[in-house]
Amino acid sequence: HLRLVLLDLLPHCHRYIFTSIPKWTGKLNNLRILNIAVMQISQDDLDTLKGLGSLTALSLLVRTAPAQRIVAANEGFGSLKYFMFVCTAPCMTFVEGAMPSVQRLNLRFNANEFKQYDSKETGLEHLVALAEISARIGGTDDDESNKTEVESALRTAIRKHPTPSTLMVDIQWVDWIFGAEGRDLDEDLAQQDDHGYGFFILFPGYNLQGLLSFFLSLPWLLSLPAMHLQPDLMIV
Repeated sequence: HLRLVLLDLLPHCHRYIFTSIPKWTGKLNNLRILNIAVMQISQDDLDTLKGLGSLTALSLLVRTAPAQRIVAANEGFGSLKYFMFVCTAPCMTFVEGAMPSVQRLNLRFNANEFKQYDSKETGLEHLVALAEISARIGGTDDDESNKTEVESALRTAIRKHPTPSTLMVDIQWVDWIFGAEGRDLDEDLAQQDDHGYGFFILFPGYNLQGLLSFFLSLPWLLSLPAMHLQPDLMIV
């Protein structure tokens, strides 16, 4: 039996994303790295992931921004050190005590949806272990005054951190985050993750056992260095 610790796929394999976070992902207790793309996210979805006590790196891509902010609460994600959140809008807020071990934060959103949420409620100051924050803002052809306003608001939120002078901050403008004309979803996904990992793509129609059996039936895939499994453990 195998327990899934990391499933890392090459960019050309990015064919499917889930509509939302599957409930059974919350049972992958030994999962350390999860990279997943979903069409939408709810508070319940984040609550499903926060129980993964072994998780150290999470890359979460959300295709459509929710109507209300998603709150990273002060419980769960105790081992998480790297968090990447990609969405058309910066829809997540961190409350006091949230993600207490996160050292690297990678945010990606579009400038034209920045005002959908109050920039004063990001809660970046509550990420007490934060050492590095990277932001990619979509909209290189946006109005210069709006670009200045968006970047200024983000930097103001960052300066609220208890140790702003020691933070490594990298803010860059890029093309649109999801939804650029003439680009398909595969291309968008392939360019989102600079953490060095592919995406944990969850195929519709496969349960957990069936998913793993499917990949183990492909000898060429097993030869890839991107596939990391621990053979002495068991799937839950």
